[in-house]
Amino acid sequence: MRLFIGIPLEDDRQKLIYQKLNPMCHSFEFRLVKPENYHITIQFLGETSIQASILGDALKTATDAIPPFTFTTDKIVGFPGIQKATSIGLSVLPKDPFIIICTQVQKVLHNFGFTPGKSMIPHITVARMKHPVNIAQVQNDFKLDSISQIVSEIVIYQSILQSAGPIYHQLIRLNLKGELNG
Repeated sequence: MRLFIGIPLEDDRQKLIYQKLNPMCHSFEFRLVKPENYHITIQFLGETSIQASILGDALKTATDAIPPFTFTTDKIVGFPGIQKATSIGLSVLPKDPFIIICTQVQKVLHNFGFTPGKSMIPHITVARMKHPVNIAQVQNDFKLDSISQIVSEIVIYQSILQSAGPIYHQLIRLNLKGELNG
């Protein structure tokens, strides 16, 4: 199975982001991500034979130690960079809770042989391009009001690749409920 661990967005937040960004696609050659696929990735695992239930049991301890928190969208960002972006995201603040979750998750995953991914840059991927684009104009032209959400869980997702785009299934939901330990 192709898996990743992420933070889901509430349906109303997904729809609101999509509605606010839809005019951007008419001005630039972007393909918006389907709103039901908006999430914040904590760790991409890729193809693995490890059962999601076993990962869930191991991750439960890490999530029990983290309290719920609120994030707010900040600004439009480009990946891998502004001048040659192949995807567009909305950065989210504050970064510290995401870094703590990522660190805890990576500690657990290390026991399964996973190596840490790239540095955590918390964001919601909202659009993709076929060719690298300088998105400086997008950042100037599209100022979005901040959107906030309480994070009370992380999810183990299955990603199924299809020609029309990926489909994400929530396999296991893990509640955040503890107190921060450094």
